[in-house]
Amino acid sequence: WTHQKGGFYHDGRFKNLVEVVNHYDRVLRLNLREAEKKDLVEYLKSL
Repeated sequence: WTHQKGGFYHDGRFKNLVEVVNHYDRVLRLNLREAEKKDLVEYLKSL
């Protein structure tokens, strides 16, 4: 779907998974370290 519509999130506002993870890190105040963000992005790519 994202390849066809050109973005992530329900409205396509994020260009990539890094932006999605950064959004949730900020909004939910997760305080993820950069390594954790990278690991999460790689995990999401594997799904």
